[in-house]
Amino acid sequence: MAHEENTRPEPGGVLGGDQKDTLQSARDDAGRILETIRGDAGESRAELATWQARAIWRWAQTSGHCLKHADYENGFKRGGQEHRVWVPSRSPVVYKATFAGKYGWVACMDVRFNKRTQEDEPYIGMGDATPFEYLDRLQIQNEVFKDDTRLLGCWIEAEGLVLVTSQPLVRGKSPLPAEILEFMNITGSERIPGLPANSEDCFSFYRREDRVAAFDAHTGNYVRTTPGFIVPIDLVMVRANDAMHDYLCRRIDAAKS
Repeated sequence: MAHEENTRPEPGGVLGGDQKDTLQSARDDAGRILETIRGDAGESRAELATWQARAIWRWAQTSGHCLKHADYENGFKRGGQEHRVWVPSRSPVVYKATFAGKYGWVACMDVRFNKRTQEDEPYIGMGDATPFEYLDRLQIQNEVFKDDTRLLGCWIEAEGLVLVTSQPLVRGKSPLPAEILEFMNITGSERIPGLPANSEDCFSFYRREDRVAAFDAHTGNYVRTTPGFIVPIDLVMVRANDAMHDYLCRRIDAAKS
């Protein structure tokens, strides 16, 4: 995605140094901060997201990762439903900023009422991620696909915290669905039948060996480079807990029988 050239400072240049391990350190340090500031706060996901955002902002203040919104507000352009995107001229990376107070999507186990059986049944739904879930998602992407997404810092807007990351810029075309299926099969991931993430043309995958599930796997979230390599760029990835693992395995195995 191309954007007009501007004179805004690149986030990496403002921060300086190697940001490769910032994702992990931010997640660990903010986790410890959360334990000290949260106390007996409410348990809803919305309340948890608020407290996690406060912990990350506290981490940014103490670690020198606070960015100034004014430096970048004219650089980032809407790049989808989860991020604003900026690609400076001749930059080897793309910069992403979450929408204020929003941290992308996450897949969660839930229950819903089946009118046919008149019983509650488990299912996986997509919802708003908490800040920590967003950081976990990026770390899983780095781990599984050898990506190099880095957390550069954050700023505050009226609606809430904004997380700013960088990711290597991959140029190419959207692959065919068959190419996505072949690539994910090579990684050891099995397709989850009948479980799209956001729409009926999305795939979902599960790798049992390390319990990594990948959702929102549509052609817009992969790039096929000129040499023909398939590169995932923005999947919704989670590490399955016991309940999700059992549910996904049953669903995959039932389709094979």
